[in-house]
Amino acid sequence: MATIDSKKLIDQLLKNNGYYKDDPQVAIIGEYENMVGKMTWFILYHHEVSRLYQYAELPKFKIIKEFK
Repeated sequence: MATIDSKKLIDQLLKNNGYYKDDPQVAIIGEYENMVGKMTWFILYHHEVSRLYQYAELPKFKIIKEFK
């Protein structure tokens, strides 16, 4: 599970079907509003999908894309 504050990186992941360099494919890309009111993104890898509940209660939580 990773928190990302770079829209450029998120756009690259979306463009490349969830892949970045030699990393495994991400399973979920999402966004939420952090504690200072800034939109922040997160990624979960396939082995981490069960942790989605940790983000589900955050303000303005939204899943952007799921990869199979």
